[in-house]
Amino acid sequence: GEKVVVGVNRFADEGGARERAAGGRAHGVRTGDADPPAADIDRPDADQATGTPDYRALEAGQRVKLAELRARRDARMVGRTLDQVREAARSGANLVPPAVAAVRARATLGEISGVLTKEWGRYAGR
Repeated sequence: GEKVVVGVNRFADEGGARERAAGGRAHGVRTGDADPPAADIDRPDADQATGTPDYRALEAGQRVKLAELRARRDARMVGRTLDQVREAARSGANLVPPAVAAVRARATLGEISGVLTKEWGRYAGR
């Protein structure tokens, strides 16, 4: 039988049917062949010539959001919860409760993973 592609030939909304009729594109990806995704030039942060997002602008926006987060959160609480993550990593205890506490205190994923990397190092593969 026919290969099921969710959103294209099964469980497709009305827009999906229009996209298939217009050459098989669904969400910028051609189905059934190896063509790369279509350029997304309608995005305001995309280079209009290539359709490539302006990653410098995206990074700058994320840095602003991160600075705002750090200004709003309780830095001492973040530090305490990251210490709890560190201790759990050291002792082999369950990491989930201290990691959840760190997230609730608004620690970033980078901060949490940084603590784990300092304790365990990075996986180097074989």
